[in-house]
Amino acid sequence: MALFGAPIALEDAPQRAIRSALAIHREINKLSEQLKSKKKIPTIKMRIGIHTGPVIVGTLGNDLRVDFKAVGDTVNLASEWKDC
Repeated sequence: MALFGAPIALEDAPQRAIRSALAIHREINKLSEQLKSKKKIPTIKMRIGIHTGPVIVGTLGNDLRVDFKAVGDTVNLASEWKDC
């Protein structure tokens, strides 16, 4: 998961998310073609869900390990994207 505009809000967060998703897809397609030609494996397929909206962001953990956590409807909607 990638969060754009957290913990500091960015005006262009949605554009950053879309540009990043397109770049990731380009690189996955390149990798897939390389692996397919060298090792004869099936095409790698990937999906990315993007949703904008409010998210609750915080840290979990202790002094030894801290995890960054994001929750809310925005996170859930982006993760539940399905084929149309």
